[in-house]
Amino acid sequence: MEETLFVYGTLMDRKLQRSLLKRKIEQSADVLMGYRRAKIKIGTKTYPLAIASPKHFIHGSMLEITTKELKELDHYEGKRYKRLKVKLRRNQKAWVYVEYKWVRIVSTMRGAANKKRPALSRQASFEDQNSIHKRR
Repeated sequence: MEETLFVYGTLMDRKLQRSLLKRKIEQSADVLMGYRRAKIKIGTKTYPLAIASPKHFIHGSMLEITTKELKELDHYEGKRYKRLKVKLRRNQKAWVYVEYKWVRIVSTMRGAANKKRPALSRQASFEDQNSIHKRR
């Protein structure tokens, strides 16, 4: 069975996708409305996290994966994230990993909190996301 997963951080990395899922995954740009990016610390590393926030949005990518692959990614993401079904900017329904209430947030990443709808014209990439947030 095919599943759609919205990714916005570490899982956008094509090398990581290939390592975890053992195949090349096609990505298409989309936007998660009503969430903002934050960071959580797990061990010594910091990872992105989606937190509900009505006036914000997160650029990312949609992945078409199997139900088995989705369960493998559940295991990879662990207990610090929960998986929810959401509706994306293009009206596509997709799974996304978001915060658990008990997760300690290290910091928030400034997001676009404007009322204009975000553009979908270019492919979002893991490298793009990192460069955007390093400049802030």
